[in-house]
Amino acid sequence: MTLTHEQVTHFRRVGYFRIDNVIDDALADELLACVAGDCPHLDSTVTPISTAKQYRMYEQHHSTMSRLVTHPDVVAAVSSILGPNVVFVTNRHNQSAMNYPGNVDTRLHRDVLHWSRNVITVVAYLADANEQNGCTCVVPGSQHLPLVGVPQAAGGGTWMELHPEFEGLLDQAIPVPVRRGGILIFDGLLFHAAGANNTTSPRPAVVLGYRSVDELEADPDPANQILVAGRRIYRGNDRPADVFWTIAGPGSSAPAAAS
Repeated sequence: MTLTHEQVTHFRRVGYFRIDNVIDDALADELLACVAGDCPHLDSTVTPISTAKQYRMYEQHHSTMSRLVTHPDVVAAVSSILGPNVVFVTNRHNQSAMNYPGNVDTRLHRDVLHWSRNVITVVAYLADANEQNGCTCVVPGSQHLPLVGVPQAAGGGTWMELHPEFEGLLDQAIPVPVRRGGILIFDGLLFHAAGANNTTSPRPAVVLGYRSVDELEADPDPANQILVAGRRIYRGNDRPADVFWTIAGPGSSAPAAAS
């Protein structure tokens, strides 16, 4: 499931990529049982229900979730974009998500504030997601739009409608249907939202977040980062094994500076 150069280029241009037939039925059924147990039922006294999320799924359903988080096809696709050293980020997404019938909360948003601390979001669909039951909608290429420094109230990134500079793009989102067992990968800066669910059945999914290993993080937090590909690296200038030299100028016999 490694993406080709052309597929990665497409991802970087439009901000998302859809892959079918990633999760087999057995794992999808196990994940669905976890999500159904986490989220309120349709007859819940908590009304009205539009969407429900349960965070820290990896910790609560470790045996099942670890098979998804480290799934070879998921990791291969994400590594094609992020490089060889990748961590699953347990404090961004790591959640079940249920889009209930009648949901009309379709606010476009970003998942992060800035490209330098970006994440790749992966949505794994446990039922067919289509325009009728509220598949994910995206504004193609919107990861390239200007950054804004005001975060949304509940953490994460940016609500699109709160910023006048984006007003002309609010009606440009397109639905991205994905079949059960497929995944949607998108840039954390891509404006997106769950669509309106006009059916009588909820639309379940699991949402994950990945990023590259931070080469300037000397002490990564193991509680919030699970290494899924490659290794942890540290490239800070304070590495004790490195010797740094200042080049005196032409003709100097000093070694070149480490880089």
